[in-house]
Formats: sequence, C-alpha cells, structure tokens
Amino acid sequence: MSAHVAQRSTSGRKATKAIAAGAVAVALLAAGGGSFASWYDDEVISGGTISSGTLALEAAGGAWTDTAGNVVDLATYQMIPGSVLTYTDTITITAEGNGLTGELRTNLPELTADADAAELLAALDVTLTVGTVANTGGVVVVDDAVTPGIYDEPVDVTVTVAFPMDSATLTAAQAQQVALADMQIVLEQSAPTAA
Repeated sequence: MSAHVAQRSTSGRKATKAIAAGAVAVALLAAGGGSFASWYDDEVISGGTISSGTLALEAAGGAWTDTAGNVVDLATYQMIPGSVLTYTDTITITAEGNGLTGELRTNLPELTADADAAELLAALDVTLTVGTVANTGGVVVVDDAVTPGIYDEPVDVTVTVAFPMDSATLTAAQAQQVALADMQIVLEQSAPTAA
C-alpha cells in the first residue's frame, strides 16, 4: 500500500509543476504586453532614398595688380606714395538643399611690422570688399549669400592696399617692410528656421 501512495504523490507533483509553469507563462505574457487575441493586421510603409545637399565654396585663384592693372609679385614689388595694390578673386558658392541658408564671411587681412617699419605700417590703408559689402576692419558678413534651394553664384572678393600720397613726408616710410597676413573666407550654414 505504501508503494501506491508514493506513485500518487509523484503524479500530484507533476500536476502542480504543470499548473505553476502555466501560471508563469500567463504572467510573462501579461507582463510582456502579449495578447491572447488571434486577430492581427499590419501595413507596409514604403521606404525611399534620403539624400543630403551640398554647401561649398571655391576660389578661382586671384592675382595682385598695381595701379596700372599689371600683375605683380608681392615678394618683389616696392610701393611708393600713390601706389595702390589690388587683389581680386572670384568665389563660387554652391548650395543645394531644401531650406538651406548661410553666410559668407572673411577676415580683413592684417598688416604687421617690426618697430623699424612703424612708419610704413601707419601709412598703408587696407580695404576688403566681398560682393558689394566693403569693410576696413573686422569681419565682413554678407547677408543672404546663400538662398534656399539651389544657389550657384560667383561672389567677387577684393583686397586693396593703398599707400596714399600724403601719408608719408620727406624720407618717412622708406626701405621698410610690412607683412600682410593670410585671408580666410568662410561659408557657414545658418540654423534652419521653422516653416
């Protein structure tokens, strides 16, 4: 009789384990957001190609000219009172992108000199013109340099170094040298605006 009782206990344990496993499965389905419903529906949303635009600038490669329009080499040219040196270049802006806007800006080239060239440094005037905006100091910002959509437009950049006739008298500013710093032109995207 004791053997028969042991078999029943084993069967009862199996049934208890099965019920417990079923309860755990139900709890996991409920916790995981599972559904007992057998209905199901779905919809396919078409994908597509996503493309990015372009924002770039390119300098044509300008040159320095003297008052008569002759191309000069800054390393060998010697200015005299009344001289005007002009650097001219054309910047091509390429801007392609929906809602793309930006600004074109540049720094005014700086003149520097040692103490023994202070007279020439004081005598020279530097002017920078970008597009139609002229500035004799600081940063030039050309508003609406890039318009929405596709923009492929040249912008003229001109740097003028003038040695005015009345800026030096007698022997002042003779046999002196100043350094003209590099100029940087930057084209930068503006923050997109809400439609």
